Amino acid sequence: MKVYVSTSNQYLHLVKIYAYLFNKFWNRPGQEVVVLGYDAPTFDLPDNFSFVSMG
Repeated sequence: MKVYVSTSNQYLHLVKIYAYLFNKFWNRPGQEVVVLGYDAPTFDLPDNFSFVSMG
């Protein structure tokens, strides 16, 4: 089951922290996370995270 997380450009910097905490405390083998936002992040996401632009 995929997890979808929506964000805006204003809060995009928090995705890096969210990804760290998600993988530390809630990660299950094969757990995919899709981040929905507008501008692509300037930082690297973990392997189980992907980014989809809505705009």
